[in-house]
Amino acid sequence: MGARRFSLVDKVIGRATWVRDARGRGRWVENPLATRLRLVFTGAGISVLLVGIVFLVARRADGGWWAGTSGLLIVLSFTVAENLTDGAKHRRKSMVHAGLCPWCGRHLGEADTEYVRRCSCGGEWWDAPGLTPSESPVRYRHHVLATSLALGLFAVFQGTMAAFPAWSGSPVKEALGCGGVSFMLLLIASAWGVSSGAVWWCSLAGAAPAFVGAAASLVVGRSGEPLVVLLGLSGLMAVGGLLGSAVGRWVRPREVMVGVGRVCAECGYDLRGVARGRVCPECGSAKRVR
Repeated sequence: MGARRFSLVDKVIGRATWVRDARGRGRWVENPLATRLRLVFTGAGISVLLVGIVFLVARRADGGWWAGTSGLLIVLSFTVAENLTDGAKHRRKSMVHAGLCPWCGRHLGEADTEYVRRCSCGGEWWDAPGLTPSESPVRYRHHVLATSLALGLFAVFQGTMAAFPAWSGSPVKEALGCGGVSFMLLLIASAWGVSSGAVWWCSLAGAAPAFVGAAASLVVGRSGEPLVVLLGLSGLMAVGGLLGSAVGRWVRPREVMVGVGRVCAECGYDLRGVARGRVCPECGSAKRVR
């Protein structure tokens, strides 16, 4: 199956998508039908909004209508770009998972020491153990670092918001109310961050501001109720981060299959040299992760 040429119309309407290989080289390939349908519906929504903007101009609507319409237009525009990107990602993942080249459909060779599988057409595709097929190990590490940093900074911010009322001498009820809101926000953020690949212990940074505040209270001689509240808030934020991390690890997508995969789901042993259907020689588990 050779390279196919697409017209400008095919590229504009989303029938073709630009797929890059492991070295950054790209080719136009056909988009899946589901992606093209999403693009059609999103494009129709943008058209309706553009007609609505013309109507608002004619009627000289106020700023509220302008803000709402502009916001929807921006969201739909990003949706179009995301669908185009998702089409390329889905093709790379599904084709490499099946051992086929996303460019030409030919069978790929075995992965080398750099986790790259090559095709006779010149395409090179990442296939690292434990990662989604076609996902670059370097980019994945960068993604984990960025997500972990964002989670840690958000946890510190929420911990500061929770500790500030107690440190400033606000009533206990108000301080605990702020702590409860920060607890829920940190729990949700930790679940999202860890499910996206962040390191779980970054969520514990939320406990640091209240703990530092409690230590500062001892240094300046403020004890009693503020100290107890700060220590309680520190523990509360730590529990929120741990609970959110546990939820994130539970919902993290893992393609766990029995007898099929390249990494042991229990101990992480590399099973690329072990035949399908065989158990892990390290721990004896039959469950594998793609």
